[in-house]
Amino acid sequence: MATAALGYDRPPGEAQGTALDGGMHSQGEADYPYAQPGDEYWVALPAPANTSGTPLTVLDATIAPAPRGVRILGYRAVSAEYAGGYLLGFAHVGAEDSVLERAHDYAGDPIPVEPHQRSDVYYLARLRVTGPIHGKLTTCRFRYRQGSNVYRQDLRCLNELKIGTEPESTS
Repeated sequence: MATAALGYDRPPGEAQGTALDGGMHSQGEADYPYAQPGDEYWVALPAPANTSGTPLTVLDATIAPAPRGVRILGYRAVSAEYAGGYLLGFAHVGAEDSVLERAHDYAGDPIPVEPHQRSDVYYLARLRVTGPIHGKLTTCRFRYRQGSNVYRQDLRCLNELKIGTEPESTS
């Protein structure tokens, strides 16, 4: 997805990248209609795959921009192997999700991705619902180094939170 088409300006020295793909994690859509103001969630960004023939190093990843009604509280980068797999959709922040918080956080560390391979490490955004949500989490922005160049590439990440009613108890 071209950065210019999204209306974002690249900082000087960062070229538009094309080496990453989000695979199935950027193709589908996760929808959670039960969000309430004050709720906090983990949402997964696509696991970066290097589609090129040259190694690269992921430097960071963010959601850009977050829709109105959602505040991004921070990011973590975790190994799918040690976090119990890849989070699909949303996970409510709480005791049942402690594995995501106990897993080693690689955010801020360079994450190498070999040619034609998918990274085992993926980013999570912790977000809080602040009010009615207007829009979706549609753009995941990655910065990576390949050789001596730094690139920025936006991948599609469709996740949607909606203000709704709590699901009925099945007990």
